[in-house]
Amino acid sequence: MPVLRLQNFGGTIPMLGDRALPDGFAVDSVNTWFYGNEMRGIRIEKTLTTVTDNTLKVFRLPRLQNGGNPMYPGVPPPSYVGDDKWVLLPHKDTDIVGGATVNDQWDRWYFCDPLNGAYWNTYARMLHDPTQGFYKLGIPGPSNLAFGYGYSYNPVVGTPTGGTAPPTGIEETRAYVYTWVNEYEEESAPSFSDEGNGHSDATWPITNILDPPALPAPVDPVGASIIGTPGYPAWKGKYLYRTVVSGSGIVNYYRVPVNLVPDHPNLIPLGTTTINDANLTSTIVAGNTLESTSWQPAPPLDGIVGMPNGFLIGFKGKDIFTSESYRFHAWPPEFRYTNEYKIVGLGQIDTTCVVCTEGYPSSISGMKPGTLAFNKANTNEPCLSRGSIVSTPNGVIYSSPNGLMSLGPGGFINATEKIITRTKWQQDFSPAHIRGVRFQQGYLALKDVPEPNALDEEHELFYLDQTDLRVALTRMQNFATTRNIQSDVFSSEVFLLSDTDTNTVIKQWDPALDGDKWKPTLWRSKEFQFQYKENFSCYSVYWDQDRFWGSTDCAELIPADVAVIFKVYADRLLVYDEPVPVNGQPVRLPSGYKSDIWQFEIIARAPIYSVHVASTVKELKGV
Repeated sequence: MPVLRLQNFGGTIPMLGDRALPDGFAVDSVNTWFYGNEMRGIRIEKTLTTVTDNTLKVFRLPRLQNGGNPMYPGVPPPSYVGDDKWVLLPHKDTDIVGGATVNDQWDRWYFCDPLNGAYWNTYARMLHDPTQGFYKLGIPGPSNLAFGYGYSYNPVVGTPTGGTAPPTGIEETRAYVYTWVNEYEEESAPSFSDEGNGHSDATWPITNILDPPALPAPVDPVGASIIGTPGYPAWKGKYLYRTVVSGSGIVNYYRVPVNLVPDHPNLIPLGTTTINDANLTSTIVAGNTLESTSWQPAPPLDGIVGMPNGFLIGFKGKDIFTSESYRFHAWPPEFRYTNEYKIVGLGQIDTTCVVCTEGYPSSISGMKPGTLAFNKANTNEPCLSRGSIVSTPNGVIYSSPNGLMSLGPGGFINATEKIITRTKWQQDFSPAHIRGVRFQQGYLALKDVPEPNALDEEHELFYLDQTDLRVALTRMQNFATTRNIQSDVFSSEVFLLSDTDTNTVIKQWDPALDGDKWKPTLWRSKEFQFQYKENFSCYSVYWDQDRFWGSTDCAELIPADVAVIFKVYADRLLVYDEPVPVNGQPVRLPSGYKSDIWQFEIIARAPIYSVHVASTVKELKGV
């Protein structure tokens, strides 16, 4: 007589038929978590705070204040979620990158979205007031014609006076330029040059070192605007440079000391437009050379990604742009490249940037922005959703028409080819509307089908672990009002942005420190096909009653006070649907029917260890 023991539960593998699944796998799996040789629910989300209705993404700011978390004496680590401020962002596809800039005492953070381009702020300003206006990325220089500057901003080299004439002295030709610098020590491109002739040890008068025109300051959010209007930092001063010819004939610009500002010997204060340069060449060459020759403000960008070698890669349309190394405000026009296909989004693994496009994907690798190498994949796998792009240790994952693709050191693979067929993927998983994050070892995604035509099941979450076929795939219910899913920079926690009846809230996914408050699970077994029609007369279910959690979450699946419901299908007809009365003890099934096709379903609010089904109680005890 037939005896079944179901344990070591697994998720669904839609590419296999209902009878072809291995024992222990499911044809449907809802809210289940299979790590740890048991079947339990994912933890109920924890509401963290309320945000404005037009918020589409957030950036968490740990306060880092003493006593912020009673579990940690002193200042809690940034990974602690619970004592935070929140920066509200206006676009789901906002990229967030931490600063990798030289001598960054301000802890700058950079943002980019298709509506506002690239902008940034300091951690301290955001922590003081998360609604303070942002700064545009980059600053114009005196030669920037796009801002209406140009030749009228040239310095003017006057007639040098004094000095030693040849043959004792040296007669030379010099060129001078100057730059502008803002309060965050960001330096602009230089002015056009002016030159003159004179004795090398003479005093050279330089005039027309003009102050930068006033630029619009950031405007704080008003009304429907979340980030306000990005503007520019305040100006700090100017730097003057002059040419020096080396013994090998190479010409370099060196910064000229002026000694007008204490502790800043090279800084020309605003309001000072004339400098008398009497510095000897031996003094000049001990200083800094001009680095910003071709630095320009960031071009209009749709997205950015930070590279480990200290520069940004951005994109717009088919074009790729890169910043100067460790100078995120500087975008030389020569660091511009063009891709064959329109770019959807960027990912990053190690020192490689993965370019997801509407056609063939490509990759960019290199240590310096001026010497990058481009490689085009030989497989046409277009990216269908920017929100699906997730950078993981094993590769950059994104949604294509054929499944979740992964491009990394191991090559270019279909991460879902052993789990989901191409047809099932397109029919059931809304690949053009996926928004994903990395969660533990797997990929957690929201099917973000636009309203008003989206059905509840088209706004579900699903979890996929392509590295563990036992876990495979499971779906998460009751997320019809979730508008975005994202990972936290400091803790790797996953946040959901969800609508309630009255407001919009941020929720923490699977909050480990919030106790074992499980969502109820639903798990339906494979179809078991027997050679002859058989009758199952009893069953037993083993669960952990001490970890039962009753709640109103997913009450349509199971009442709040019920631990386990067991369902039996014979010949695909429901023949039994009852709460399990006892834990680990035999329970009689109704008699009077036989079938050669059997299927079993568990709905539970407690972790499940195993399910036993047999034709007699004696056989059940022997399982």
